[in-house]
Amino acid sequence: MKHYLAMALLALPFLAHAEDNYGTYTNGKVTLIYELGYRGGDLFYSSACKGVAFTPAYNAAAQMFEDRQKNYVIYFQGMGPTMEVESTYKCFPEGRYKRISN
Repeated sequence: MKHYLAMALLALPFLAHAEDNYGTYTNGKVTLIYELGYRGGDLFYSSACKGVAFTPAYNAAAQMFEDRQKNYVIYFQGMGPTMEVESTYKCFPEGRYKRISN
C-alpha cells in the first residue's frame, strides 16, 4: 500500500499542469477544446478535424504538450487565458488561442 501512495504522490506535480487550463479556446477561425479524458489523460479536440480526439504527451520538463510525431506543441501562457500552438499540422493551426469558456 505504501508503494502505491508513494507513486501517487510522485505523480502529483505532473497532473497539476492541467486543471486551471481546461476549457475552450479560439483564434477566431479554429476552436480547440482541452479537457480531461475518461481515463485521466488530457484530450484535445479541434474544429479543423471534427470527431477526432488528440492525446499529445505532456513534457513536464518543458511544461508543454508534444505530438508524438513532433507535428505540434501546445503550451499555456499564465493560468489558462491563452494557449500557444506551434505547428505544421492542419488540425492545430499555429498561433495564439484565447480562452472563451471553462
